[in-house]
Amino acid sequence: MNWMIERASDGREFEALIKAKEKLLEGMADLDIIRNMSNTDFVNLEIPFNLGKCLAHEVKHFIKK
Repeated sequence: MNWMIERASDGREFEALIKAKEKLLEGMADLDIIRNMSNTDFVNLEIPFNLGKCLAHEVKHFIKK
């Protein structure tokens, strides 16, 4: 999450990532949980659909390394 936050290209993206990080920390979600979350799961956490898909994709890529 910190890596994505540092790469954020504008203020809206930065704020959305900070809020998503807070929600995921609050729910104690680890990388495996994030990787397997559905779009509905992200929406239920009030994480925007596209951001949720991006997070899941980045986690899958990170775990493969």
